[in-house]
Amino acid sequence: ELIGALTFFVMTWLAIDAYMVGRQSRPLLRAVSFSLIGISQLMHALILANDLLSMVGATLYIIGLLLLLMSFFTGPKIATMQASPIAPAVLLIPSFAAVSLYFHSIEVVLLFVIAVLSFRQYKSEFDRSLRFFWTGFLMFAFSILVAIFWTTVGGFAMEHVLKLTGFLLLVIWVWQYLQLRLRESVVLIFFSLTLFIS
Repeated sequence: ELIGALTFFVMTWLAIDAYMVGRQSRPLLRAVSFSLIGISQLMHALILANDLLSMVGATLYIIGLLLLLMSFFTGPKIATMQASPIAPAVLLIPSFAAVSLYFHSIEVVLLFVIAVLSFRQYKSEFDRSLRFFWTGFLMFAFSILVAIFWTTVGGFAMEHVLKLTGFLLLVIWVWQYLQLRLRESVVLIFFSLTLFIS
């Protein structure tokens, strides 16, 4: 999850760079979605036994996936985005374990749809770098399916192997854009060290 958080924060940075160039809605939506997914990964890595924070992290993950899904349907004509109102806090919540199946089911559907849409974009645009993007999200979907249906220690290990594979595929996708950018590479090194030390 730390590797995933780092990967999604770098993807946020690249999406913000793309937004600053063209001021279009697609990179803005992707920047927000990648940052929410990165925050949820960081929360998952550092907070293990708190039901409220686990539910907040899962909600951020789903919102991030929904925004990423929306970005596939936005074009260059939409330049601004309205901020959504913040939902009021819920005082009494059920145990996260009791509702995690619902969260995971929504996550699997969204991840598969994102993988299919990015695969279609990969086929239509002939952009070879997108194969790492869609296969990474496909690995995330498979990891959640394993977590749902295979609840033994072997399933736990396989879930995290698939998730790590997805993160590494996204790292390869991001690295293709960072190879020749020295400033971003230096900041990434300092950010990585800070994250792993924390």
